[in-house]
Amino acid sequence: MYLADLSNAVTLPRNLTVELPLADRFAELYREAGQNPRAAVPHHRYQWIFGRVRSILVPGTMPTGPNDDGLQRWPKASVLRRDLLTQLVFAEVIRTEDTAPLRLAAPLLFDALRDTRHFADSTVPMEEEPASWIEAIRYIRAYETQTSPYWSPRDVNRAHAARFFAKKGISIQVRGTEIGTPDIQGSRSIAQTVRVPFGRLGSVAMEFLQQTFERRYDPVRKHVNLHPELSVIKQKTEPSIPLGYLYRIALQHLHVVPVRTRRNHLLDSALTASRHLGALIDAEPWSTFESLGNHYPGEVIRSLGRVVLYDQVFALPQVRQPVVESLLCDVVVPVANQLPGGPIWRPDHIVALLLVIQEIAEHPCHGTVVQRSEVEARLAARLFDRHAAETLVRAFSLDRPCRDYYSPGHGSDAEALEAALVQLDASRLWIAPVAFLWAAFYQRAFRLLANGRSNFNTEVGKMFELRMAERLEQRGILCLRGVMKRGRQVTGDVDLAIATDRHIVLFELKAKALRTESRADDTASFFIDIAETLVHGATQLSKCELRLLQEDSIALPNGVLELRGREVLKVVLTIADFGGLHDTMTMRRGLEALAGVEIALTNASSSSQTRRVEAGNRDLVDLRSVLSNLVAVAHNPYREHPYDNIFFHSLSFIEELLQHSATGEELIENLRSVNRISFSTRNPGFEFEQLRRIRAQTTTEQ
Repeated sequence: MYLADLSNAVTLPRNLTVELPLADRFAELYREAGQNPRAAVPHHRYQWIFGRVRSILVPGTMPTGPNDDGLQRWPKASVLRRDLLTQLVFAEVIRTEDTAPLRLAAPLLFDALRDTRHFADSTVPMEEEPASWIEAIRYIRAYETQTSPYWSPRDVNRAHAARFFAKKGISIQVRGTEIGTPDIQGSRSIAQTVRVPFGRLGSVAMEFLQQTFERRYDPVRKHVNLHPELSVIKQKTEPSIPLGYLYRIALQHLHVVPVRTRRNHLLDSALTASRHLGALIDAEPWSTFESLGNHYPGEVIRSLGRVVLYDQVFALPQVRQPVVESLLCDVVVPVANQLPGGPIWRPDHIVALLLVIQEIAEHPCHGTVVQRSEVEARLAARLFDRHAAETLVRAFSLDRPCRDYYSPGHGSDAEALEAALVQLDASRLWIAPVAFLWAAFYQRAFRLLANGRSNFNTEVGKMFELRMAERLEQRGILCLRGVMKRGRQVTGDVDLAIATDRHIVLFELKAKALRTESRADDTASFFIDIAETLVHGATQLSKCELRLLQEDSIALPNGVLELRGREVLKVVLTIADFGGLHDTMTMRRGLEALAGVEIALTNASSSSQTRRVEAGNRDLVDLRSVLSNLVAVAHNPYREHPYDNIFFHSLSFIEELLQHSATGEELIENLRSVNRISFSTRNPGFEFEQLRRIRAQTTTEQ
């Protein structure tokens, strides 16, 4: 049997709507192909079969490489294959129809539509030329194969999640490959299946998470492994517990007195619902080889947005205390001292508060409950100012953080990223586990110091560049910066360039952060933020690289930057942390897809937003143009892979590298280390520490 008749189909819940047009159409064609089958073809004749299918369905010739400009092509056939197979799995799981023969035939058919490397750019339309598809399917049905039907754990668990929430009485719509709710209330109802039982547990919910953190804590790297645990052998089959999301929800309820009965039942209920929520929003990778999002041009903004969702579901920023202390003491606080404005306490008081909290908080995975008066007294003893101490502690303490946040992509989780101190009641404070404490402390300190000070982010960036240059120059590394000129004409600027014997590294600093709207699934805001940081930065750096390759040198105010056969690396550096978007594979595949699109804005919220989207589109055109020119430079070592020398990192990560680099070449080697190997965590800091550990073990064994 295949794809049961409607008369035999299972009755769906009334609040579950399912529309799978591609799967249904393919099923019809498959049935018609079976009415006049071809004789079975032995397995060794597969090349002949595939050739026949290709000649029937592919108009023109197969692609043989990249586009004429040397950049990546994006074949429509691969998108059609993905969408069809996803819908066939949905039909099997949600409508309980037998699609096994279809899930066997479809992959074989699409395997015929590619050579060893490339999918066909397009196929004859399924709706307009059904006879061609029927003929192709007849050949595939005649092909004898020992392979198993396609089955995707990702799609299976998304489908199970749809049925789970529909049974809870929530309206769920399945349309093609999309699963969602008809309105915002539906999303809130889904979130409530987690928030209500978890919230009733009160502080017990955080205790459960802290025990989980302890099991996942790596004492060598001093890091909690929150990300889904993946295998290089096989795909996951069950959705992961979204620890990052649950931590945000637990923060909301730290002040709640836990119920005394049915705690295990409430916990199981919350965990089950949270797994289904994570599966439904499709935010986790299912194998170590899977990048987070296919990043096809037509879907690139959405797939990059999934990375932001991933951060809300499975991640929390983790930064070591020495990195935060160094950034505050050497960069952030000096800038705050120079700029007018700000509260009554002095910027350097924040460093004193950091040291006080360091004395009190000890456990990496467990929060610390402390009397507010104790923190204020210890800080006052350092500042000799009781009023300033009380004011600063009050400013740092958050009351019910994330109270308006209910699910990933809906509501702001910004306060969770700053929750170093949480107010439990009038007299007690909760200090976050040390593993998450310092990243939150830095975020909160930065926000408080930036408040009331204009151009604060930009000035912090300039100060970091200055301090970085000073530290590198002390190690004998040439550092250059300033405007580029051709004659008297200014042609651009270099924020910072460092040169070693074998490399030149160009840095472009971006002061912009990922806005609350972008984290809350506002597509236009998200595109603007990405365009004004990653895209614009990569474009400017690539123009500088092109000039170096073409002219061999660039004159800058404090020296001449000479190529001399050295490799050029480009780093877009952000003041704020963009989370998983800093992951090298995610960033490069996303940038590659973005370079081939133009973003259309259908409902602009303001004329300013329209102008900024248009500016972003111009940057995309410029990026593709300059990369095409780089591909044409014969002596460019990256001409075949023009995205491979682009990096996108935060200040805190570069500071981490600086603290582990004695020379310029060591800094560059550390920078490139996260480029070569990926552990699929979407966390460059964690992956750098992992690689350092592996290298140390290798050195010891040798």
